[in-house]
Amino acid sequence: MSIFSLSFDDCCPHPKCTPFPDVIHLCNKLIKRWPDLKIDFFTSAAYARLNEDPYFLTQYPDWVKQMNDLPSKNFRVNCHSYYHRRLSAKHGNSNNNEMEKTSEKESRMLIEHMIGEFKTSGLKFERVFRPPGWHVGISAAKVLTEMGFVIAGNRKYFDLLKDKVPEMRYLITNWELREECILNGDVFAAGHTSNWCDNYFDKKTYDRVVKLLESRQFEFKFLSEL
Repeated sequence: MSIFSLSFDDCCPHPKCTPFPDVIHLCNKLIKRWPDLKIDFFTSAAYARLNEDPYFLTQYPDWVKQMNDLPSKNFRVNCHSYYHRRLSAKHGNSNNNEMEKTSEKESRMLIEHMIGEFKTSGLKFERVFRPPGWHVGISAAKVLTEMGFVIAGNRKYFDLLKDKVPEMRYLITNWELREECILNGDVFAAGHTSNWCDNYFDKKTYDRVVKLLESRQFEFKFLSEL
């Protein structure tokens, strides 16, 4: 039986990224039809767009409680870096790619700050890491591997890293739910809770997931179970 995994990036207290209420409503509609469905959210510890102040998890205890109160049978939280945007001007000017050009020292600092913010906020999380923009450099991949994280990303970066970080655990995930997924093998589908993204989980995307799940039987897995 094929495996189905559904995950969403940018889940955080930012008003344009929070899954409450719209994304959670659609997730619950799916769970009503497929009670064993498992959904992963990827959360940044201090999500920040360029020219915005960070949304530190510790500053939003009510949001953290909402996340922790989601049924553990169906929902888990994973890690999506610290800020999400680039660390500094020397690494470029981008809302994404925070972990692509960092040194090992910078990568370790960001990951340690991320873990600290998660733990201090009380948000439950798994050691599965999806880099912002799905871009991850060799230095960051080495540090993540040393710290016991599984990296969830696309095939491009797996191919770039597999021979350079031989101990790396890496889960290849589709950027979006493409039509060819209806026909082929395991499905590791990803979208966004941020409503400015093309693959935002809205009614249209929900309908595509329903179409896929109706097409054949799946075994549902969290990414941390793979």
